Amino acid sequence: GLLTTASGKQQSAVVDEADRNSNHSQHHHQQQDSKRQARSDSERRRRNGIKAAYDELDAAIDEAMLITASSASDSSQQSTRSRAAVLEAAAATIESLRRDLDDGEGRLASLRRRVDAAEAVRRGYRLRLQQKSADSNAAQQNARYRQREAARQQLNAFRRSVGIFETSFIREVYLPLESDKQDSSRYVEQLSCHFDTWLQSHFQPHELVAIGEAAVQEVHDEAACLEAPAASGRGQ
Repeated sequence: GLLTTASGKQQSAVVDEADRNSNHSQHHHQQQDSKRQARSDSERRRRNGIKAAYDELDAAIDEAMLITASSASDSSQQSTRSRAAVLEAAAATIESLRRDLDDGEGRLASLRRRVDAAEAVRRGYRLRLQQKSADSNAAQQNARYRQREAARQQLNAFRRSVGIFETSFIREVYLPLESDKQDSSRYVEQLSCHFDTWLQSHFQPHELVAIGEAAVQEVHDEAACLEAPAASGRGQ
């Protein structure tokens, strides 16, 4: 009953950050997906460009072969020289395309190396974030444990103080009232009056709030301990 008087002065506030954390994580994943999609699209365009260059190279080779075959059957020296010039131009075009393809392959390999390096950096950054988050969670758990342990000790000290108060009240207030020993309402009235005075003189309001919170938490912990074996029994 005395603990209820202190617990009645409890003040609490609950702040829920789960939604904000969830939204932030979802936005981060969406950004990563967009970046990966952009890289994939860029590489696909490069591959298509290289394929088109190969197709052009094949067409040039086919044209050169046709020119060679045609010049072999042509008896005209002038036509042969003309076709030879065309063949040389085709060969130069083929060589230029080969250089372009080699250069494109080199750029593609360089891009892949850069992408791999960026992925390695991203993985390292993600691991550091995970470790930082784990360290932060551990620190928060330790802080909560220390707070609850301090509150439990404060509650136990409060109980001892209440016990001392009750002993003092009975000895100094209740027992001298010989004629009122059988009057329970008189006892409750005197006890309530003296207890309120004692609380105000020994504890600050914020201390009473903390004591009340500790008492409520203790009740919740005891209830959880009682429910755990029952739930285990139902599971079996």
